Amino acid sequence: MAAPDPLPPYEQELRAFLAPLGVDLDAQAVVFQLYRTSTDVIAALEAKALRPLGLSHTGFALLVTIWVGGPQEVRGLARKHRLSKPSITSAIGTLERAGLVLRERSGDDRRLVSVALTAQGRRLVRKAQAALHRCERALTAGLTKAERRQMAGWLRRVGDAARNGA
Repeated sequence: MAAPDPLPPYEQELRAFLAPLGVDLDAQAVVFQLYRTSTDVIAALEAKALRPLGLSHTGFALLVTIWVGGPQEVRGLARKHRLSKPSITSAIGTLERAGLVLRERSGDDRRLVSVALTAQGRRLVRKAQAALHRCERALTAGLTKAERRQMAGWLRRVGDAARNGA
């Protein structure tokens, strides 16, 4: 079995500080790396794939959700993305001003607003998804197919624990 990768100095310092407190350093390292990696990956995807197309990660995520699932109510988008309704409304406003989505009030209940892609939004989300996928492949190029599947499974388990109130 290969020797573990050496820890970067900041992680060595954090572990040395937390060890006397009785912290499970392996659990802490998993969550720390998950958070840090998530932040780094989103920043890389935005910089290399999304910002050149005028999109943020949040805007892209909303466009993909509507692209895959069809028109969505604002409250459903907020729930799916675990964001507040005002945050989603603001992001939708940005997308709407860019001509990427349209909002429509329900004929049955005027309080409900549905969001749909425009033709321009459909074209951009396809282009953005292709650019993002090129980045996904580059970011995971150092892993075998089996390692990618294993990592995805591990991350699903940690995510499930977080969503289920662990």
